[in-house]
Amino acid sequence: AMCARFLTGIGGSFPFLCCLRLALRWFPARRLALAVGLITTVAFLGGATGQAPFMFLTSWVGWRDALRIDAVIGVGFTVLIYYVVQDAPEKAKALVKTAASKIDLKKLLLSPVKNKQAWIWGFYISTLNLSVMLLGALWGCLFLMQVYGLNKGTASLITMMIFFGTIVGSPL
Repeated sequence: AMCARFLTGIGGSFPFLCCLRLALRWFPARRLALAVGLITTVAFLGGATGQAPFMFLTSWVGWRDALRIDAVIGVGFTVLIYYVVQDAPEKAKALVKTAASKIDLKKLLLSPVKNKQAWIWGFYISTLNLSVMLLGALWGCLFLMQVYGLNKGTASLITMMIFFGTIVGSPL
């Protein structure tokens, strides 16, 4: 289970990096912090809906049908993203293609490793996400149910508030 959770964390970083890449191409540098905050907000909306709303859906239709509904929604978002999201603004597409043809893969991969600021921000984001994921997604409901004797619905509503706090705080 720990290995699967580790691999899930690694896999979850790539959609975030893709969103960052798009934000770098679409937003001016002075608006990048707001864009990253909004990306984080959208990501934590997923975490919030995975708590109480998904628990209520599971109790209403059963876990198998709830996962099927979740899969259909995911496919719908994938199709929507495919048709709506563009790699870069029209005026920058030629520049992106030219830059992509000149990429040195080794230099590209080593660049963040050598950047001190990347390590600092990576550590900061990791510690922020670790606490939210541990309390909000992994152990929060179980802790509240066992220690405080709350029912599953109330515990999931309370842990959902962790995500809503992050949703409000990220853009701010």
